[in-house]
Amino acid sequence: MKILRAFLYLGSLFTLAALVAGYFGALHPALDSFSHFRLHLAVAMAVLGLLVMATRRYWGGMALVASGLLVLVTTLGGSGFSPAM
Repeated sequence: MKILRAFLYLGSLFTLAALVAGYFGALHPALDSFSHFRLHLAVAMAVLGLLVMATRRYWGGMALVASGLLVLVTTLGGSGFSPAM
C-alpha cells in the first residue's frame, strides 16, 4: 500500500508541476508546450485525486480534485466553448 501511495503522490506532483509550467509559457518556449496539454493534465489530476481519496487521504484527494476542476473551469471558460443558440 505504501508503494501505491508513493506512486500516486509522485504522479500528482508531476502533474501539478506540468500544469504550473504551462502557465509560464511566456518565459521559455519549452514551458509553452505544457500549456497545450492543460485540459488533459487537469482531467488526470482530478482522477488522481479520486484515487488518492480511495487510499483514505481525503484532504489531499479533495485538494487535487478541486484544483483539477478549477483548471478545467478556467481552461474551458476562456476557450470559446459555448452552447449553440
